[in-house]
Amino acid sequence: MNKRIQRAVGKLQNIILAVLVLMLLSLLLMRLAGVRPYVVMSGSMEPEIKTGSLCFVNTRAAYEDVREGDIIAFLNGVGMPVTHRAVRITEVGIETRGDNNDVTDGITTTEENYLGETVLSLPWAGYVCWIISGKVGKIGIALLVCLLCVTAAISLKRENPI
Repeated sequence: MNKRIQRAVGKLQNIILAVLVLMLLSLLLMRLAGVRPYVVMSGSMEPEIKTGSLCFVNTRAAYEDVREGDIIAFLNGVGMPVTHRAVRITEVGIETRGDNNDVTDGITTTEENYLGETVLSLPWAGYVCWIISGKVGKIGIALLVCLLCVTAAISLKRENPI
């Protein structure tokens, strides 16, 4: 391999490694701050939050602080997380509705099933997380890490032959 290709491969390795480290550090810091990611699997909140988005929910946001218009996350009747807008606050609970839905969910959110306030959503990022979290994605990541290690070892050996 000529020097130009070696340098390009080395730079690519460094970029990939830096991106992976930054992603891991970001996820760790968010977790420590009480922010949890959730993948949006339906279009009920479009156009505000697209299907396949990755939502970040502040689990430290107090139930008492929810106001009409806030986008919140809660567990539905079967234990699945849902992200919808608070449309009415009552003494019984919070009535929610997806922006793309014609009717409300009813009073679905109480302090017991409230997860937190949605603070950010990244379009399409949920699809990436969904793929990565599957078997094929995990194998792909393992192969990428192995490839990075092998190319790093080869370039080190060429720089410092024994």
